This record gives sequence, structure tokens and C-alpha cells, in this order.
Amino acid sequence: MMKTIQTAMMIGTLGLGLLSSSSAEASFCEGQVFTPRDAAGKLTMLNALLVRKDETQIKRLAGELEASLPCMKTPAPPQVFAQAYRYIGLGHYYRGDMSTAARWFRTALELSPNHKWGVNEVEMGSELYKLYEDQRSESANEPVPVEGMALRSPEGTVFYLDGRLLREAKATPDRPHILFIASETDRHIISRFIIDGNQFPQQFLATDQVAKKKKGKGASEEDMFAVQTVKRVRPKSKTPLLASSLATFAIAGGVYGYTFSTNAQFYEARDLATKDSIRATNNALVITSVALGVAGIGVGYAGVIVDANPVIPWQF
Repeated sequence: MMKTIQTAMMIGTLGLGLLSSSSAEASFCEGQVFTPRDAAGKLTMLNALLVRKDETQIKRLAGELEASLPCMKTPAPPQVFAQAYRYIGLGHYYRGDMSTAARWFRTALELSPNHKWGVNEVEMGSELYKLYEDQRSESANEPVPVEGMALRSPEGTVFYLDGRLLREAKATPDRPHILFIASETDRHIISRFIIDGNQFPQQFLATDQVAKKKKGKGASEEDMFAVQTVKRVRPKSKTPLLASSLATFAIAGGVYGYTFSTNAQFYEARDLATKDSIRATNNALVITSVALGVAGIGVGYAGVIVDANPVIPWQF
């Protein structure tokens, strides 16, 4: 009984906030988190109640959903909001508040314009069906911008309106919306509001000029598109790399040059054991000189393109 009374008080607070204020912050969510499992459970149960035509339980559960929906930890997809808004509208309809029901239906149809009630959910030709369908044309109205104003989000945050990322200060009028201010990195919801139409909280609005100045860090449009001369700056590592390449080539040449001496010693040797030893030494020197030569090429290549930011498929 106490829980039912608390739920009713929350619903009254939401309705009063929508009617008497441009925006109502859902501060009652402190300590409460509406999880995806909670949402799935309530939506599934509401659908079953609708099929059974249990109006009393629909009113109760739809009221709980309306009070809990803003208390998400992260924004749900728009389709979840569309389904939730339909059932919230049903709750108001069965309480006799046709006007509020129509407003929630408009937002639901805005998010899911192709939705149709199932034959076992709402009977065609019924008053409920007609009220819902009457909102379809109005739900397609274009969002209305707040004239001369732009959204100004706190550092590191973004806006979500009914589960959709919001970048401009505009929303469809004559219907409720749930506005979230969430972390840009992990989408954790920091603050939440129920707003009427495009009545955004004033603290998140700024004049267009102020917003543009903040975004452009004071640069004018002419400055943004001005042609600038970029001077080439020689990287500090370029000269050492080129010098190292030349030095490596010199060492490689010296090692290879020494093989001429070992080659002569090979032909002067008289016994087989000496020849085998000299052959092994000579082959090792040749391989070493080739390896040093390849390293010299790599270092030289790095020195040539160090200021071109290339993608090099190997490391030296």
C-alpha cells in the first residue's frame, strides 16, 4: 500500500512538473537505478496485461514505469522509449486523462512511426485505437529549434533525448521528452530531466554566438578558412639517421673488402683443414657485410622519410 502511494506521488510530481514548469529534473531517482532487466520485465508484463484487458493493473504498472523510466544508468535505445511511452500513455488513458495520453502517444509514434497495435492488443474502431491513430500525423512534425540558442553541454558530457544523441537545441513540441546529460566516455547518466517540447533547461542553453566562439576558440569564420603558409621543419632525427646510414655503409664496405684478403689466403692454403676454416670465416664476413648493408639502407630510408609520417611495415 505504501509503495502504491509513493508511486502515485511520483506520478503527480512528474505531471505537475510538466504542467507548471518548462522542465522538471527527476531528482527522485537518487538511490534508484532502472536496469535493462527491470525495463524488460515491466514492458513484458504490461503487454500481457493489455492482452488480458486488465485496466486496473495497467494503470498501476504504467505509473511505476513512468516514475522509473528516467532512472536509467545509461540511455536505452529509442525503440525502448517508444514502447515505454506507449504504455505510459495507456496508463493515462485508463485513468481518464486523454490529453496526457495523447501527448505520450505522439512521442511514441515519433520514435516508432510504423507501429501498429496487434489485433489482440487494441481493437480497431475502439476509442483508444482512434485516439492513438489521431496522433500519427502530429507525431511527424519537425523538431522546433530554440531560436538563437545552442546547446552547451558541461565538459565531457553529451545530451540524449528519448534515447537519441542530441546535438542541437531543438525538439518536437506538444509532447513530453526525457532528456539525459551523460558522460561522453561511458554514457553514464549524470542528470535527467522531463521536458515539455523544446523547453530545455536554461543552464544548458547559450546564444549561438557564444557557442560558436567556444567551439572555435574565438576564431572568426575568415580565420578558419584563411590560406596559411606552412614552413617545412627539418626533424632533429633526420641528420643523425642519414649520417648513421652512411657510417653503416662504410662499415659494410670495410667488412666486405676484408674478404678479398681471406679469399687470397684460401687459395694459398695447402691442407684441407685450413681451407675449410678460411672458407667459413670468409662466408661469415660476406654475410655480415650484406646484413650491415641492408641495415644501412633501412636507416637511410628512415632518415629520408622521417618527416613524411609514413607507415613502415617493419622496425629496425
